Amino acid sequence: MRRVVVALLLWLAAGPAIALAAELPVAADLRMDGDQARRERLPILVFFASHSCPYCYEVEELYLKPRLASGEYRDKVIMRVVYTDGALPLRDFRDRRTDHGAFARRYGVSFTPTIKMLDADGVELVPGLVGLTTRDFYGAYLDEAIGSALTKLRAPTTLSGLQKRF
Repeated sequence: MRRVVVALLLWLAAGPAIALAAELPVAADLRMDGDQARRERLPILVFFASHSCPYCYEVEELYLKPRLASGEYRDKVIMRVVYTDGALPLRDFRDRRTDHGAFARRYGVSFTPTIKMLDADGVELVPGLVGLTTRDFYGAYLDEAIGSALTKLRAPTTLSGLQKRF
């Protein structure tokens, strides 16, 4: 019985830490995120959401937060949220001051939820996920987009024009 009580107390103490770890980071400095992405050769998943969008909440709770909390994607992607209906301050990939709404408009996002996979310079790597498509397959579509973006970033570059023939 004592072990059960100790285990329960440990679980309750860890609960807030687990919940905090699962929060999606709000985009604040994409230039800095781009520097990290470049160093670690990772794509940046930008989740464009709206505070009034129930589908955004679903995507966040059912697909993004669990992947973030599991730690499985720690070495695969950097996740950030941009609120299309917000005026939160933001530094873009070129270190320019902007806000979330203006940044979303610059990327042509008018429908939420939208997920874009970007490289360190803010260039889209693979086609984005727009809307909440079939719930049965959304997780697979998300995993495929992350995997394709990661593969594209980590693909070996060729020096075809620079190779010498001996």
